[in-house]
Amino acid sequence: MNTQSDKNKEPKIITKFFGVAIWGQTYLNLLYLLLAFPLGLFYFVLLVTGFSLGFGLLILWVGVIILVGMLVAWWDVLFSSAK
Repeated sequence: MNTQSDKNKEPKIITKFFGVAIWGQTYLNLLYLLLAFPLGLFYFVLLVTGFSLGFGLLILWVGVIILVGMLVAWWDVLFSSAK
């Protein structure tokens, strides 16, 4: 049986929603995301540019060396970000 005192003990939806603003972990997560964004953007630009250049120069056989370098870079990015 729900009484008035039971209803007051339940957290309200607004308190649940805005309650994360007072948690310290929220700000640590935001800091991590802000620091990880430029690194992810750098990785993306490096890999897309490298693979595009490698495939474009594949007809001259220089692209093979660039593609191998990009595969090594991709492998390094994969395992360095997984740590």
